[in-house]
Amino acid sequence: MDFIDSVIMTRASVRSFTGEAIPHEALIRIAKAGMAAPSAMNVRPWAIVVVADRAKLGALRDSLPYAKMLDKAAGAPQFQTATRPPKAA
Repeated sequence: MDFIDSVIMTRASVRSFTGEAIPHEALIRIAKAGMAAPSAMNVRPWAIVVVADRAKLGALRDSLPYAKMLDKAAGAPQFQTATRPPKAA
């Protein structure tokens, strides 16, 4: 199986969630992968935001038309940037 078959052709959208928290290290890897994605003229017009607060997730769910699955999203640990671990409590 080549790269196209193994990665691109087998990708899938996930719309069911376990509610299990995502480890901080995994969030960093995911954010870095997103930041490395190509864009037209290398503009990279995106911002990556991690929301862990249940009240904020609820407000987003209620105000965004395509965010109804947020009530099932895991509460991820908060962090300040994609390169720094969270501050100790």
